[in-house]
Amino acid sequence: MEKERKQINVIKGALIILVVIGHFGQSLANALPSNIAFIEQGLMLFIYSFHMPLFMFVSGYLSTNDEKRRKKAFEDLFIPFLLFQIFVGICYAVLSKSNEVFYNIFVPQMGAWYLMALFIFRLLLPDLKRIRYILITSVAISVFAFLFKNIGNEFAMTRVLGFFVYFYFGYFAKKSKLNAGILNKMNKNVARIILILIIFGFVVFVREFDVYSDGISVLTRSMPKGYGFMKGLLINSVVLLLAFIFGCLFLIALPKEHKLLEFIGKDTMPLYLSHLIVFMAFGYLKSHFSWIVTSVMAMILIILSIAIFSTSIYRNLFNNSIKFISKKIFVEEE
Repeated sequence: MEKERKQINVIKGALIILVVIGHFGQSLANALPSNIAFIEQGLMLFIYSFHMPLFMFVSGYLSTNDEKRRKKAFEDLFIPFLLFQIFVGICYAVLSKSNEVFYNIFVPQMGAWYLMALFIFRLLLPDLKRIRYILITSVAISVFAFLFKNIGNEFAMTRVLGFFVYFYFGYFAKKSKLNAGILNKMNKNVARIILILIIFGFVVFVREFDVYSDGISVLTRSMPKGYGFMKGLLINSVVLLLAFIFGCLFLIALPKEHKLLEFIGKDTMPLYLSHLIVFMAFGYLKSHFSWIVTSVMAMILIILSIAIFSTSIYRNLFNNSIKFISKKIFVEEE
């Protein structure tokens, strides 16, 4: 059990680093000169092809105590989501003179969709798991999600439909005690070489074809308009398949033990939400500088965000603040 917990933390640590890199990198991808932008864009498409699906898989894997998770969903997920939305809304109101966030506070800002989607999954899981053939159903929902064109961003519904399959696969893997030994037996260096070649392939593909904007939209589960039934079905099926293949390769490539990744992955919520605030500030600043300065600034902010928001001091401050507010909202159980 202790060994598994450490391995899960290593995975979470690696994934949260990719999340931070992905946000800043995506912001830079369209700001760089065209003769080098394709490198950044190819890397971003690779990261987005699997990192959030795998993160959601891990979340499902850790949700097997579903009744307890449902009981704690409001405190653990909804309250942090709501506080983040309010904070971002205030920032937008001050900096942009816009009250847009407060017009519909349940439209997630930036990466807050993950908290809302996970909140919904944990809230509904005890009932959803009782549905016959729910595993097959979750695959079908993900593949055919592009058909639900009238669903907006309220409550992160586009992401809820697109990512439930990964969450439930994680839950199913843990509940069914699927043997992942085959992954541990595969050569890590071979997996790393394959991943490097895949990244190179993405970079070449982006250079040859202008697919970055549509690619990011598809990978973040917001299918561009105008895609017909067969094209949408094919694209979503490929996206689902690649997420599982790349996710497995990534798991194989990761070391079984890594003290730093384990420490970073031990508690990812403070880093996840806090780096989004830094990212928002970066979005306001980047237009005032050259792409070189902006790139250096992004790298520094990535390192500082991971270093500061993963410290025990910051985590305690963040978590105690959430607990304090939750205690003011919820009645103590007798």
